[in-house]
Amino acid sequence: MAPWGAPLGSSIRNFLAVKQGRWILLMSSAPAPSPTISGSRFGGACRGWAPVAIKNSVYALPFSAQSSEDFQWLRKEITGGGGEASVCRATFVDGLADPQIEALFRTARDTEYAEVTRAAERVESTAEIARLERRLRDITALDHFWGRGTKRGGGGDGQAQDAEQQPWQA
Repeated sequence: MAPWGAPLGSSIRNFLAVKQGRWILLMSSAPAPSPTISGSRFGGACRGWAPVAIKNSVYALPFSAQSSEDFQWLRKEITGGGGEASVCRATFVDGLADPQIEALFRTARDTEYAEVTRAAERVESTAEIARLERRLRDITALDHFWGRGTKRGGGGDGQAQDAEQQPWQA
């Protein structure tokens, strides 16, 4: 047992999670004109990772080696163009909480799933079906927290059915 009464194994895991940080953040000196980086001139490149804005000019992704590489690339692009940017790995301690950040990701994906659903109701050709299937695969690939538009999302509150299978933990 740890001195404060928690089992030692869980204390170490919690400490490491806090020390290492669950999120990777990009902080830029120039705000993007929309809630996501996709509204900026880097939108085409960022579309494949779908970061969310947590503050004006502060964008988040679940931490992974790939998301770290993606934000570092974007930082270089921003600074190369005369802007200022920093990338850091973070754990939120007070104020914004992990469930709120996850909800931002779910909301973004849920909006995209709804757009595909509306388009599917008006489909008139096999080419349109193929395009929508590709778009659905793209959205699913960006769905870090299994929005309501997926079978795994479970609807209702948008919570993943099995916490051990959350994509950010893979």
